[in-house]
Amino acid sequence: MHYPALRTLLLLHVDQECKEDMSIFLAHSPLTHLELRRPRESIIFRWIIPTSLASLTTLRLTEISLLTLNIDGFWRLCSQLETMDLDRMLLIFPNPPTTPWKMKDLSLTLIRGMTPLEQLSWISRCPDLRRLKWDTRPHPFPRDDFVQSLMTNTWPKLEDLHLKRSGASDRQMSLIIGGMRRIIGLSVSRTQVRVQAQAALRFHFPWLRRLNIVLNITETSEFIVEVLRSCPQLESLKADSISGDYFLDDAPWACERSLKTLEICFEISPTPWDKDRQQSAIVKRLMRLSSLERLDLTDPQTRTHGGPSGLEFRLERGLEQLATLTRLKEIVFYPKIEQLAMEDVEWMIKHWKNLKSVKGKLSLKDVSESLRLANKFSEAGIDTKMIVDQSSLILSYIAKKAK
Repeated sequence: MHYPALRTLLLLHVDQECKEDMSIFLAHSPLTHLELRRPRESIIFRWIIPTSLASLTTLRLTEISLLTLNIDGFWRLCSQLETMDLDRMLLIFPNPPTTPWKMKDLSLTLIRGMTPLEQLSWISRCPDLRRLKWDTRPHPFPRDDFVQSLMTNTWPKLEDLHLKRSGASDRQMSLIIGGMRRIIGLSVSRTQVRVQAQAALRFHFPWLRRLNIVLNITETSEFIVEVLRSCPQLESLKADSISGDYFLDDAPWACERSLKTLEICFEISPTPWDKDRQQSAIVKRLMRLSSLERLDLTDPQTRTHGGPSGLEFRLERGLEQLATLTRLKEIVFYPKIEQLAMEDVEWMIKHWKNLKSVKGKLSLKDVSESLRLANKFSEAGIDTKMIVDQSSLILSYIAKKAK
């Protein structure tokens, strides 16, 4: 039980009988990173509070109740952490000390317990905060109070913000964006990114790396194209569907060499002539993305309802032009209509050497044909998740590597 060089520990489950040994071990370890997932709540914080984990800087807890917590010990722990991730937690400790914390990276998702304003009081203890991921559901997001905190310069170093279902208006979103001196990452869903918010975000285009505006309340297609053309450091873009007409203009994207993740659905016209032009233009655009690792063609708005035809990944539709995507690791087709042939699958296996995962509709013919294609991927060591709609029932099949 003596590991003087141990710095990171992930515990998925510990039997009750082991708790005394684990307590001794943790009390004398030089850990800097500790992650616990659903261990038995009665023994969790007996290990780390108030033990001598003076080197601990990162703590991640998932689905753990902290009802029996040593409060003073927890506050002491918070004061030394730089990264904390509380995911789906039950936590009822609304009154932290007024002393500032060293926290730089905070993820907070509580299933119940503290109110959003009490959580905001927590977050306000972190003047060095650089990244904040905050989900207040099922409670409404405290939009005005959060804007006020930004306006009063509570987090002068904040540059990466993730808010789920904030419901912010366009003006509120513009104030949130305008309240940050520099944005390298922004993720907001079910909100409004319209004229005012878009204008505020343009200031950050030179250094913007990650943008997620899925399930946006308003149409953002034209703005998405502007982002692609204007952000030279962009690594990840996640957005809703966009018409293929926007890609007929061959103007270069500023992020063609930097983009690693693209999650967007290309809506292709059903008219044969327009369909061919749009398909060709988009494929030629994608072939330039030499750093692309993840391509998701899912439309979040129609994830469970199908929708119009999307981009076709077939050799007869220009698939061979995408041989330049040598770094591609994952591709997602669902729910747009796909009908791959065996020759398409074989081509992907041959040319995309780093491909590890394929998800979505592989064939519309029948389930057995889809299974046949999935097994071909599996034989090459590629995980395949097939999704087939049958009377509103989604059947998922995970093809494991052939023995």
